[in-house]
Amino acid sequence: MPLRTVRIRSFREVRGGGLITLEGCDSREDADLWRNAELVVERTAVPPAPEGLVYHFELVGCRCRDHAEGELGQVVEVVEDGGGHLLRLRRASDEVEILVPFVDAFIERLDVEAQEIDLRLPAGLVEICGSAS
Repeated sequence: MPLRTVRIRSFREVRGGGLITLEGCDSREDADLWRNAELVVERTAVPPAPEGLVYHFELVGCRCRDHAEGELGQVVEVVEDGGGHLLRLRRASDEVEILVPFVDAFIERLDVEAQEIDLRLPAGLVEICGSAS
């Protein structure tokens, strides 16, 4: 679907998600045209995250370092796997990808402004969770 600007008429929470009504989208047939579309919101229109929380988009691009392993790579995606969130990291030097659980126990420092995440991962986790792309 080509990029288009739309106005949201209403929003309500539904079963852990949301139901959005768009202006000009007045029938089921109109709504079907939007199925699987991606809704993009300008960053300036997003309110700050509540204290102690971050948005997924704020994590993408962050450089990750582990206290023992050093540079791990950059966050390219936040994956929801049903049991929690994983950071998909990619190292530019060798294109290796690592999936790291995004849990408080592993995070030493998180600075989304500086786009830096310092981690303290269990020994062996990087080897187990890494794969060549």
